[in-house]
Amino acid sequence: MIEQTPTQVEVVKSNNQPTNTTSQILEKRDFTALYEELKPLSGQEALSYFESLSSKGLTDTEILDFFINIPLSNANPEIVQLYVAEEFETFMSTYPSGSPYNNYQWTKGNGTPFKGEF
Repeated sequence: MIEQTPTQVEVVKSNNQPTNTTSQILEKRDFTALYEELKPLSGQEALSYFESLSSKGLTDTEILDFFINIPLSNANPEIVQLYVAEEFETFMSTYPSGSPYNNYQWTKGNGTPFKGEF
């Protein structure tokens, strides 16, 4: 089981340019209250909740952090068994983190384009 830990949010004031960039480390965001609101939800209610995260004041970066740090639920025993068998907890606890290179700021659409079925 993953324990919830607060997430550090870094705001970069630039347009992804390596010059004249400044970064500011903000307080760590604690998603505990949001995870508690999410616990009783499932199906369409959970999806609607996920879609409402930006209206709850979360930035795109914070929404990504929300999903990265979401605690494992025991609601589906097959998922828990897979999580344990494949040692995802080890992967998640050692996943690299840190400051982006050259204060890079990811924005929507910056991924690798692909063609074909998803």
